[in-house]
Amino acid sequence: MKNFIYFNFCICFLFSSCFQQGMNQIKYHPNDFGDGSKYLLKQRFIPGLFSTAVNDCIIQYERVTEGRIVNRVHFLINRKVEALDFVPTIHLKIDDLIFHIKINRVKTQLQTENETLSNQTMTTDTTGNVMSSSSSSSTQNSWFSEKFYIDLPSDVIASIGNAKKIAYRFYYGPEPVTLEYDKEKLKLLKELFSKK
Repeated sequence: MKNFIYFNFCICFLFSSCFQQGMNQIKYHPNDFGDGSKYLLKQRFIPGLFSTAVNDCIIQYERVTEGRIVNRVHFLINRKVEALDFVPTIHLKIDDLIFHIKINRVKTQLQTENETLSNQTMTTDTTGNVMSSSSSSSTQNSWFSEKFYIDLPSDVIASIGNAKKIAYRFYYGPEPVTLEYDKEKLKLLKELFSKK
């Protein structure tokens, strides 16, 4: 039994580390093509237990430090099918300051995943005849993905450098969804925006 539990733990750990690969790391792309040195940071958020609209959200920060300066935040939000429509406004709270930031290029796509489970049973009766039976069931999971980006103005970036708390807030119909930064994610974000 211990080996079974240990095996399951190893599989779960391996799966989660593969899924998290590339997350919470600042990646540097040098200015090899004349498009500026670029830093990227990807972070994943799972809203609190009481959020009925959103499954998860991936935020990717893009910082270009040469030529045309860019401080952009790309959002990929996976929401439940039954959630109300996305309200194209986002609020960023840095400590006690609240910024209302314009959202650019909202794109919504329906995503579908099919899963089929098969089961085959073989039995032998008392005369030695082998009988087999099989069954399969299929389920379809659907969700919407919202993709958009925001550009961070310089006063927001300056505020991030000294921040103790950061949170994004957006809405699906009247339902608020809040993404709050923990200390580790905030530390990485500050590091990203300190890059020159």
